[in-house]
Amino acid sequence: MTPESPEQPLTEVSVKPKRTYKKRTTKKKSKGLGDTVEKIAKVTGVKAVVEAVTEDCGCEDRKKKLNQMFPYDTVMMSNEEKEIWEKIVKPAWDRGRMKAGEQHAMIKIYENVFPQITRKLVNCGGCITTALKKLEAVYENSCE
Repeated sequence: MTPESPEQPLTEVSVKPKRTYKKRTTKKKSKGLGDTVEKIAKVTGVKAVVEAVTEDCGCEDRKKKLNQMFPYDTVMMSNEEKEIWEKIVKPAWDRGRMKAGEQHAMIKIYENVFPQITRKLVNCGGCITTALKKLEAVYENSCE
């Protein structure tokens, strides 16, 4: 191959081949700290090494224990609370107006779901909407 002079235009363009990445098909949501630790162990290769060395290292038990000790999204509604939400609270919210009895039902659910917070009857639409949005998220989490 002869070196080209500066006056001659280049005829070939060098292009790097595109990298292809494997897409993740499913991303499992961690239930607690145990699931997160397991994901880190997989990514770093620690899990593969441990599995190569021993049959049962107690990882599954440790994962369950950590998930119980440090759970994520633990707030759930009982079946009774879900029924009150569906039949009383949600229809009132959809209607755009809550009567006192409906607000009492909402407060009952709210205080059961979030026991550290005390609510009372209010006329503030923004306050009611904020509480309803939190309850809706808990309801959806409870239905999964």
